[in-house]
Amino acid sequence: MRIVMFLRLFSGLEAGLRDRVWQPRGVPTIAKLIEELDRGPNELKLVFACHDHAGTWACGQDQSFAVDGLNTPVNILAGEARFPKIFGRLRSRLVILRQFLQVWSISRAHNADLVYIDRGNMWVASWMARLTKFPVVWRVMGVLPAMHQALVQTGWRSLLMRFGFRAPYAQTICTLDGSGGGNWMKRTVHLANQTHVMLNGIDWVRVDELEAMSLPSAEGKTMVLFVGRLENNKGCDVFLQAFAKAASAHPGQLHAVVVGDGSERQNLQSFVEGDENLAEAVTFTGAVAAQDVLRWQKRADIYVSLNRMGNLSNANLEALACGTCLVIPSSRPDEHVDEDTDTFLPHDVALRYGHVDDTNGLVEAILALHTNPVERATRAQKTKAFAEQNIPSWEKRVREELDILEAVAH
Repeated sequence: MRIVMFLRLFSGLEAGLRDRVWQPRGVPTIAKLIEELDRGPNELKLVFACHDHAGTWACGQDQSFAVDGLNTPVNILAGEARFPKIFGRLRSRLVILRQFLQVWSISRAHNADLVYIDRGNMWVASWMARLTKFPVVWRVMGVLPAMHQALVQTGWRSLLMRFGFRAPYAQTICTLDGSGGGNWMKRTVHLANQTHVMLNGIDWVRVDELEAMSLPSAEGKTMVLFVGRLENNKGCDVFLQAFAKAASAHPGQLHAVVVGDGSERQNLQSFVEGDENLAEAVTFTGAVAAQDVLRWQKRADIYVSLNRMGNLSNANLEALACGTCLVIPSSRPDEHVDEDTDTFLPHDVALRYGHVDDTNGLVEAILALHTNPVERATRAQKTKAFAEQNIPSWEKRVREELDILEAVAH
């Protein structure tokens, strides 16, 4: 199979590529698919797109180089920095046009059997599907709120987005992450056999081998864990506000651990440091290695996820695999958020508490589990058993996607 992969330059890959080393952090589905294609019998052409001229990879020229850990060279197409600032806002449009022409040229030179393009390059994907002979697989890693809104709004931007969504893709593959991919694809892709909604996988060997993290300051206390980027759309502010109320109701009995980094970290730390009692009850770890995230999840008594886009993320699947007692907000059917989560995840596994911004509801959920260790243990046991039966290994998950690609190619 001769395949061209055209992907945005994910932040989780950027640092390693800058050092010319394959060290993916995040985007595990894409990273593992690249690795499988790279070491298999396929002929892979790997192309990444720069979009933001002000980003950390602000290069005005295309680049191609070898990477330690991959057999396939990496190609990076320049973004807005390729064009003079005099073009203003037009630069972003010129980038898309230029990258489309380059991907087309690369696909012709490679005699590609298919072109695999991610959500962030939708316009290139749409034009490739409409204007060229190459089968295009469009990979949607979660459905953004704007993508749902575009299906019902009447403005010209929404009309253009719908035009992009409904290109004649050979296949559209969407991640089952709670963001409403199943509903969204039913309303955008006309042929059911051209769509797939797929749950991500788990490294089960690593989950089973790792030991729980040790935290002496939390010994004898109920540990409440938050994992994710410290950004507003992850609900990190709601988590700490709720934990502060729960901790004040039972002084010295709870401890929060916040794993991750992001633009809100300083604000969150200032909030904690403003209360001397709370300061002793919260630990910030910053960004940690993937295996340490698992170790924290194994140690936690309660795991809280408040992702506003959906709550079947990679971190949440790992928490399920670790048998952690999980608390999530209720679904939002009017926005199609977590409808898939409700279908997938039984209510006696994950405890739902209300809307993501319902701080008091989250306080009640935390305290209910804190004061009832038997329920925590029961839910943890059910969580582990459910995960073992329903979450695939990464090997199986990647193999399923490869089967789809091979069917398109042949």
